[in-house]
Amino acid sequence: MLKKVFLSILLVVFLGSFMAAANYLPLSVGNEYHYDIFDMVRNVVGHVDNQIVTSATAGGWTYYKNSNFLGEEIWLTEDEIGNVGFYTSYGPSLLYNFSAGDGNSWTIYLDGENFYYGATATISFLSGTITVPAGTFSNPVRITYDVPDDAPVGTILKQYFIEGVGLVKEVRKDINGLVKSIELKRAVVNGHVYGVDENNGGDVESGNGSLEVKVSTNKFNYTLHYRSRGAEQGPGNYADIKVKISITNNTGTAININRLNGQKYDIKVYDQNGEVIYDWANGRFFTQAAENTTINPGQTLTYTETISVKFPDQGIYQVEMETAGNIKFSGKVAISCVIPLYNNN
Repeated sequence: MLKKVFLSILLVVFLGSFMAAANYLPLSVGNEYHYDIFDMVRNVVGHVDNQIVTSATAGGWTYYKNSNFLGEEIWLTEDEIGNVGFYTSYGPSLLYNFSAGDGNSWTIYLDGENFYYGATATISFLSGTITVPAGTFSNPVRITYDVPDDAPVGTILKQYFIEGVGLVKEVRKDINGLVKSIELKRAVVNGHVYGVDENNGGDVESGNGSLEVKVSTNKFNYTLHYRSRGAEQGPGNYADIKVKISITNNTGTAININRLNGQKYDIKVYDQNGEVIYDWANGRFFTQAAENTTINPGQTLTYTETISVKFPDQGIYQVEMETAGNIKFSGKVAISCVIPLYNNN
């Protein structure tokens, strides 16, 4: 039996239309979404997983059971113009009015843990991009919720959706007037894979073995040497580091990476405090012609670069390599840098 989501004031019935549908929340059994939870200073403090596990028909509507959407099990449905509703015993009640014009509003009467009952939702169709752990996506749709100051901790304040992908970011109320964000890390949507799982060792794999991303350096221990001539960052202690990233597509679907210019990747080096001491792409010029790269099933894409980095002191550093484009892949690997007792000048 379908789970009934409590509705006590207003039932909003979907309106039919012949407009072209824009699918901002794809509903198909098997779609899965994995999110990281960030606190105000971007520390990962938790994870959220949601999967569309089954479907059922009631009252002429097909509903899709989400295992953990908006923090709870919920059944969602969609009309012919892409608007999304949730199940009630009276029929579907409106949740997301994606067909509304830019700046338009509606009221949501969902009695859930993270939605403030009777909140006013306002939709904005944004230009530009939004970046989350799963990658950088273009033209997000933002829904902002007008909730009172005394709304409980965990109340959703904003949500961002991408056409064909779904919910990529959510901002929620946290304690002491702060906010936390829930951001897409990996998704499988209608057979397409977005993002990967990442760890700090530079060896990145998807949970289902569908994608494998590895970042590595040619060694772990580096001896720093003083340079004054030809030193890109000025005189100081340098090491030459060979960095490699490889992405293996073990899925059955080709992965298409679109870039606005000729930049294929970037490399950054972080000190012990997480500050960037080196950015390979900073100050470089790239061709302005758009480029596309396809990783077919079974193929591996590899980029290798040797960087010359000036280190402020000896110690442990993190080297990050990230691909550029609408879908980003990245990983970090630790290195150790030592200044010899007698450093030749």
